[in-house]
Amino acid sequence: MNIKKFLLILMTLVLVFSASACSSEGSSSVKQKSNTSEEETLPPIPKQAFSSNKTNQNISGKEMRKSLKTYLNTYDSIFKNAEKIRNKDNLTKKESKKLNKLTKLANENDDNFSKFIKNNDLPRGYKEGTLKTKNYITSTNQFLNKINSHIQKLNKHSESDDVSLEDAKKLNKINDQYKKEVNGKKQNEVDKFLKNKDIKTKVFK
Repeated sequence: MNIKKFLLILMTLVLVFSASACSSEGSSSVKQKSNTSEEETLPPIPKQAFSSNKTNQNISGKEMRKSLKTYLNTYDSIFKNAEKIRNKDNLTKKESKKLNKLTKLANENDDNFSKFIKNNDLPRGYKEGTLKTKNYITSTNQFLNKINSHIQKLNKHSESDDVSLEDAKKLNKINDQYKKEVNGKKQNEVDKFLKNKDIKTKVFK
């Protein structure tokens, strides 16, 4: 693994654990999420993202739980497949194309779910937790996409494995931008909400 890839992983861990020192449970689940074993069987890539044509409707608790489960399980499958590709130093054209497809699917999943919760009336006791969940997942996707994009640029335009101080500052800036939204504390809030509503998903496992 070259130093640029090492720096990527280091920065990710700094971000994720920056606010979770007081919660060993949160740290453990994030660590398991970040360090998906290569031997683990990857989940199938979803054929489509979360989608709903409903507008101005009163969403029942049952439908809300089902929607959250679909949204989160879709995210989890995309994340694990994309992470395996991101962990490689040099991507083939086929792998790059697959990563772009996964990124597009993740964005579509976020956008569709955001419209669903914005354009409908959520059941009592779900709005705050649902917004926290959506914000956490969206911020995680945005952070990983920006880090990955910057690392790919470094690998493409530099023959050296050395990372300049300026490059490190740029990565640190991305880290600072998202550390308030993506950390162990925020994840624990989402996990607590899901458990409270008895929503069982593959995410954070």
